[in-house]
Amino acid sequence: MSIAIEEVITKLTNFVYCFQIKLASGEELNLTNSDHAIKSEERVFLPNSGLDLKEAEFNDSAQNHIIIEGIFEENGITTAMDLNNAIVKIIIYTDKLFEHFVTYYCTLYTKYDLNFKIHLKPETVKYNQTVINRYSKTCRAVFGDSKCKIDKALYSGIYKVKEMLKENLRILNLDKENGYYNGGQIIFGENRFNSKVLSNFGDLIILEDIIPDAAKDAEEVKITAGCDKNFISCCNKFNNAINFRGEPLIQKKDFINLV
Repeated sequence: MSIAIEEVITKLTNFVYCFQIKLASGEELNLTNSDHAIKSEERVFLPNSGLDLKEAEFNDSAQNHIIIEGIFEENGITTAMDLNNAIVKIIIYTDKLFEHFVTYYCTLYTKYDLNFKIHLKPETVKYNQTVINRYSKTCRAVFGDSKCKIDKALYSGIYKVKEMLKENLRILNLDKENGYYNGGQIIFGENRFNSKVLSNFGDLIILEDIIPDAAKDAEEVKITAGCDKNFISCCNKFNNAINFRGEPLIQKKDFINLV
């Protein structure tokens, strides 16, 4: 944990968090994990969506991250909202004082049936990525977007569920080789739950997230392959070298080094 953040935490007792959230669409939300609304001079933080700061890690190797969990709720975060790339300012409130904690941005937003999980990282990660994106050995396109031009439906399959476990499942008649769906996405039933696929081996699909009870009666799942953004995968797996948005032949010494 950085010295500045540690000092803020250790000197405070009986505090609550306030969250200023600005979505990529421009919409702004002001929420708190308190059980009642909190007013500042400029805004009111509402106690909706039950936001809970579940995990926070701060170190000297620039791997800082925060995970926030909550539930979908009217006048809070709703199922229709997309929090990917949202800017989240976290403020600590205690003794009628507001103190800025951190401002991070959402790098991963996972939606479940009734709740969600927000993964946050420092804004510097986003700014650094913008610099790196000028020249990159990996592809700058998003799999299936207008630059990539891949039809994701051609790399998707619908499978019957054989067995549902905690963070993995077994499916019938998987017609792809081991690792084909690594890094891809799985959707249960009528989009009741989705998760990143960590790996597939035999008939076993291992997921990043725990399968909620509400999705465990799904009889079918749709799995879409993932792209690791490497040139060799673009060529061999997707036959899409012509649309690769990167510079795979640039020497390593020509890259910007960020520490």
